[in-house]
Amino acid sequence: MSDFRDAADRHWTDAHRLNLAQSHANADHLYGLAAECALKAVMIGLDPNILTPSGDLQPAFRLHVDRLWTEFAAW
Repeated sequence: MSDFRDAADRHWTDAHRLNLAQSHANADHLYGLAAECALKAVMIGLDPNILTPSGDLQPAFRLHVDRLWTEFAAW
């Protein structure tokens, strides 16, 4: 099972370091991954049933943040 909260923290920290180093394109990418992981962590906290019995995300929730946000808003 993925630990999305931990992944969000790690990606955010790495993105911040890259941003400070003026590597903005790479930082932007990691900030997006951090947002996606954070949203998945929130969704799991609200409804653990979005996980399969083995602890993976249900296929409907294996989305990138732009589509996942739309799914979450409609949820």
